[in-house]
Order: sequence, then C-alpha cells, then structure tokens
Amino acid sequence: MNYFKLFNLPEIFDINIEQLNKNFYRLQKKFHPDVYIKDDILIKNQKKKKIFIINEGYRNLKNPLHRINHIFILNKLNYKDKKKYPLDISSLEQQFKLNSELEHLKSKKYFQNEIIFFIKKNKNKIQNLFKKIAFNILKKNWRLSIGLYQELRFFIKLVNQAEEIKKNKDIKNLF
Repeated sequence: MNYFKLFNLPEIFDINIEQLNKNFYRLQKKFHPDVYIKDDILIKNQKKKKIFIINEGYRNLKNPLHRINHIFILNKLNYKDKKKYPLDISSLEQQFKLNSELEHLKSKKYFQNEIIFFIKKNKNKIQNLFKKIAFNILKKNWRLSIGLYQELRFFIKLVNQAEEIKKNKDIKNLF
C-alpha cells in the first residue's frame, strides 16, 4: 500500500504535515464505520479494513523514521541488508567513539552539564541527518540515503540511552 497516494501526497520525505492531517480527517469522515452503521456486515467489514489502512498510513507518514522506511519499501530497498548496504569504517569508528564517550559519562558522579551537552550535540546531528536524508531521497540517491538512515537510527538510540542515563542520575541525586 502506498500511503503517499492514499493521502494524495508526493512521495518525498518533506511532506506537508498540515495537508496530511487534513487528508486524514477527510478520509476518516468518509470511511469511519459509524457512517455505515445501517449497512450489512460485509460493507461494515470493508470499511473497517479501510479505516485500519488509513490509520496505519497516517501513523507511518506522521513519524519521520517510519516515513523514510516507507519510501525505502516503495522503492524495494532493504536498509537492513548489510551485504548490499554495509556501514563504512568511519561510521563504525564514530559509533564506537560515541558509545565510549557515553559509557564514560555514565560512570561519572557529577556530570549534568556534560550529559546535557552530549544530548544536545547529538540531537543536532539527528536534525542534520534528517535534512541530508530528505535531500538524498529527493535525488533518489538510495545508497547514501540508506547509509544516512542507518546512522540516524544509531544516533536516535544513542540519544535515548543518554536521556535514560540522565534521568536515572537525576533520580539518584534526589536521595
């Protein structure tokens, strides 16, 4: 199912979210099961299936990571194929360095400013990666888009781990 076509949107990363919302509510209104309450069970089931697809499509296009993945699927690309799309050595070295830096921060007793800086720096990296991916998807540069997407997933996981460490340290400092 092409969710971009379902919502009458171009197959690009930088979609108009306001238009997505508007088209979502229009489709909800048209296919919601309550509208067909007096219809027979077959029509009701068809509308339920349609509403399920509409909701799934909306969730996928609303979430930037899922949207990228959907674009890859539409173009028959599998970012998980490590043989076809291996991580380059510099990306692996960068990931190792950042994981080591996070482990170092985790072991420190007082680190509030450092962890906040670490999170902010890597959130900026995430925003830059989204921009690069959007540009490369537009240019249909799939190999680079997939490499950037793999990198993006790493940075999101890294920031989530850092935020969890910060939260746990904050709780310990309360006692």
